[in-house]
Amino acid sequence: MTPLLRACVPLLGLVLVSCSSFIRDVSDVELPWRVVASAGEQRLVEFVYRPFFAVQSIHLAGEFNDWTWPGHGSGRMHEMAWDPAREYWVYRIWLKSGAWHYVYIADGKTAVADLKNMIVMPDGTEVSRMVVR
Repeated sequence: MTPLLRACVPLLGLVLVSCSSFIRDVSDVELPWRVVASAGEQRLVEFVYRPFFAVQSIHLAGEFNDWTWPGHGSGRMHEMAWDPAREYWVYRIWLKSGAWHYVYIADGKTAVADLKNMIVMPDGTEVSRMVVR
């Protein structure tokens, strides 16, 4: 534990856990998505996400599934799996080349845009944007 964190422990108590997770999240060098395979116009895209707060589940919602998330929409739900070795939530999906908007859904109720790809839509909604080539 660094001297700064050691000094914060008595002051922050349980908040320190959230702070250290957040610090780890924003300092990651791994991109939130990457193409891992190709077949014609299709790309196998791997999404990786580590929220800065504790969650029980993460779903991926976007244009590719009609923005379906638990309890909303009629498209296919995409539940991410926890990868303990990498300490990320992970999901792979085949997508056509092009631009896509998406969000992560924390515990089936909170939509979160990825900080590394976030844009603000004309209506003020924060989403993530990616371009698959």
